[in-house]
Amino acid sequence: MSFDIHISCNCYQDGKMDFPDFKDKLEFVEGIWYLKHEYEWTDYEKHYDNWKFCEHNQYAYLGSKAQSIIYWRKYLEENYSTRFQNLILFFPNDNSYANFDYNKEKVLLELKEFIKLQNEEKYITRLKQFEEMLKIAIEFNQTIYWN
Repeated sequence: MSFDIHISCNCYQDGKMDFPDFKDKLEFVEGIWYLKHEYEWTDYEKHYDNWKFCEHNQYAYLGSKAQSIIYWRKYLEENYSTRFQNLILFFPNDNSYANFDYNKEKVLLELKEFIKLQNEEKYITRLKQFEEMLKIAIEFNQTIYWN
């Protein structure tokens, strides 16, 4: 199992979104406009799939990460529960996770401090990916969704 991670762009909030003529067939979920389920497997789906909503096509970041992400939260809780409290909240504890109760700037600072404690390159690579995600979420002032 893995996590599909996305961060929305700001085009909808900034009024820069271009909608198809069937906007009433769309729904806004976790910062993204999706085709409603009842219109899947119809001609609307093909048009939706080919539609470019904005220059980012709704995503500031889109990626997939391994299930091992959950390990980071558990590791931090067991070893640094009082030191990296924001970073702990950043990491998901299950799929379909979006947490609004942490400060992204503080998480980024804690993550940088935590990276300094790591001595294996394989962990640094993954932690640097999280750092990139946080920087994008901060730049766009958006939530990180882990599904």
